Amino acid sequence: MSKRYHVVGVDCGASGGKMVSAYFDGERLTENEYIPFPNRSVRVLDSLYHDFFSLYNHSLDGLARIVSQYGAPDTIGFDTHGSAHAYIDGYGRIVFPPYHPNDNSTLHTLEELFAKIPEQETFRLTGCLCNRGYMLPQVFSRAAAHDPCMDYADKLIMFPDLFGYFYTGVKGTAEATIAGTTGLFDYRQERWSTELCEALGIPTRLFMPPKAPGWVLGSVHPAVEDQTGAVGMKVVSVAGHDSASAVAAIPDFGKNKLYVCLGTNANMGVETDRPDISDAAYRYGFKNSLQGEPGAFLVYQDFPAFLLVNAVKKEWAQQGNTYSYDQVEQMAEEARSVHSYVNLKDPRFLKAHGSIIEALTEHLAETGQTVPATHGEWIRCLFESIAMWIKQKALHVMEKLNIPLEEIVVVNGGAWYPQLVQMISDASHLPTRSGMPYATLIGNLLWQLRGLNVVSSMEEMRDLAARSFRMNSFEPRKSYDWDGDYSKGIQMGLYAE
Repeated sequence: MSKRYHVVGVDCGASGGKMVSAYFDGERLTENEYIPFPNRSVRVLDSLYHDFFSLYNHSLDGLARIVSQYGAPDTIGFDTHGSAHAYIDGYGRIVFPPYHPNDNSTLHTLEELFAKIPEQETFRLTGCLCNRGYMLPQVFSRAAAHDPCMDYADKLIMFPDLFGYFYTGVKGTAEATIAGTTGLFDYRQERWSTELCEALGIPTRLFMPPKAPGWVLGSVHPAVEDQTGAVGMKVVSVAGHDSASAVAAIPDFGKNKLYVCLGTNANMGVETDRPDISDAAYRYGFKNSLQGEPGAFLVYQDFPAFLLVNAVKKEWAQQGNTYSYDQVEQMAEEARSVHSYVNLKDPRFLKAHGSIIEALTEHLAETGQTVPATHGEWIRCLFESIAMWIKQKALHVMEKLNIPLEEIVVVNGGAWYPQLVQMISDASHLPTRSGMPYATLIGNLLWQLRGLNVVSSMEEMRDLAARSFRMNSFEPRKSYDWDGDYSKGIQMGLYAE
């Protein structure tokens, strides 16, 4: 009889975190329980910080709960969104509270950075289209200001590695997929970009050598055992970048298929055997990340998705109208389409401190479009806007990057909404699969089994996911003239040609 493994995944997204406990019986993964927890930033005067210690405590509390109900796990792994990092000194202590990427200190950093080295040159060196949310402008702003924390720091450590260090007391390497999200990583040689660091005055001594995921970091520290009861548990270095973990969990995924990790933000792209730093990739906003396997890459884009849906739901809830997942799905299905589309990247939506409905109404009026009249029409408008944005990116993959597409696969939170997935298929004219609302955590668990040598390749990881989780299939329908609406959107400036 095969050994049964008990594995626990921790995923820290930009707006919240989740944990899962699961068993692997030699054939399938079976989840025991999902535990959500908040991820709140902390504002002190004019500065904005990550609250890493709160995240750490939530993970310990969740682990203790899992141990009490299911026993001590064999392993645990950690993934997070990109950019979150801290500086630690030679004693392993955090030198300064970790800054949030929206901290005011980086407001004008990109202009200063690109004055030293042009934006397209940073893209050529790193494969990243750097924005304020990346780690690069944050580290550059510290270096340019001669921040004392840079002098006191021994190493810079990304949050997945920081979790691993706090759980085990072991440090020394940087997990490669999360390192690849920083804007400081040289994809061609899979190492930190010394050329970029030297040009920007960033000390390279801060960076630990990168290492691909799928190996045991060490046993948990006795202090963690005492706090949680997780005696004998080991920490596995998984794909620390949440999107890389999610893509690893997609059954039957590979060449000529487009993944869409659909949540608060959407991360969508293709797997390739080389990074794409072409002029077309730069012009149309594609970025590169490591997939996890040596020599495998993700060429992708990201954009706000359910950020706006959640914002309008929050506003309605404040007015006394609260809607469940099922109700939102039903509203989108039953409402008429007003054929109005939102530019999901319009900066006013990210900065709106007042009514998000008013901001959306202003945007639609400026572009000469019909304003939805009911809550259902608003939901359908936002769903169709997400579907149309995905259509645009799929076209860019096929026409600008010259990668033919056979299928779209939607995972994570967007998989809760079949109506949205059908819209994506209809708009893009491509067969579409969806499922695994917690794909990031499932990929985290699969990488742990890889570290335990239970599976030995990406193919075996995805075969295990296929045996364990159901996917739904959607064929494109001629629901209405998506192509005509898309052409009108280009004329209105909603989409890049």
